[in-house]
Amino acid sequence: MPKPNIPDPILPQQDSPSAALSNEKCGVNYHMPTEIRAPYKSTDKFTNMLPIAYAETGIGNQNPDISYPEVKKTKFRVALKDAIDGAREILKNYNDDGYIDDKNRTAINKIIQRAEDYIKYAEDLEDWWEDGFRPDPDKPVFGWPLDVDTMPGCGVGIYAPYKGQLEVSLPVQGKTMVEFTCPSEDQAKEHRADRLRYAQLLFAAMVNARCAQEAAASVGTYYRNKEFAESISGGMVLQPKQPGEGPKPVPGIIITGMPGAGEPPATGEPPSIDDEEPTEADGEAPQIDDEETAKPLKKKKKSNTLLIAGAAAAGLLIFGRK
Repeated sequence: MPKPNIPDPILPQQDSPSAALSNEKCGVNYHMPTEIRAPYKSTDKFTNMLPIAYAETGIGNQNPDISYPEVKKTKFRVALKDAIDGAREILKNYNDDGYIDDKNRTAINKIIQRAEDYIKYAEDLEDWWEDGFRPDPDKPVFGWPLDVDTMPGCGVGIYAPYKGQLEVSLPVQGKTMVEFTCPSEDQAKEHRADRLRYAQLLFAAMVNARCAQEAAASVGTYYRNKEFAESISGGMVLQPKQPGEGPKPVPGIIITGMPGAGEPPATGEPPSIDDEEPTEADGEAPQIDDEETAKPLKKKKKSNTLLIAGAAAAGLLIFGRK
């Protein structure tokens, strides 16, 4: 079967929408507690602290001998799933309470979807090397798992046109020793490059998931601060809305540089980060701009803390006040 068309993953290119992380790229602080601040003018009453998503930084190493084993760990895959689930839950709970506008809701959902897409791409790539790769099209020999340095049946450093031997199960003959042409040296380099690409896809998934958490928490926090400021200054307070109806979008911090996950492979280089700076206007809501052309982001009741049932239980989001 043909090899799947896997895109080169790209990390979020914009600065974090959190005022506390203005000099940090969105999502890169997945390995440490992350403060979320989004003041409305001078009001900075509500803040958040995102706990560590995954403590190890080896997942981003450009050496596949380091990063590939790290992303294969069960604890990483569990942490990655929790990071995505946490982003969805933070977004849902802020949205349900009326603190997310339509544009930002759509953009943040795209970031979350991108993280999930990267996981699928990584799995497709791994499955192809596991079951679809054929070193010799004329022989019934399939598969060179990414976690195996040398093609089974061939010795270390043995490449085409040299032969290898491998026992395979055939429909009629049963288990049979088959002689086949070993992979070429170029195929061996491709195998190692795809081991790194697999790791990069999952690393990018984690960074995008964390970026979505930061974005959802920042937008929600901004609207909470805005509501509080207006309630004590005689301004118009946000009125109760129907479930899922957020506030109207306000032009503000424009986050650009979010790459799409569906582009065809480019150069095969490691993930890259754009240096484009966001623009900012005082007292205006973060705007998570996730347009593909930019490439890389109701009031039920009022309270000083927003209760997030599953997220709070899992320690995904901790709310505070000043």
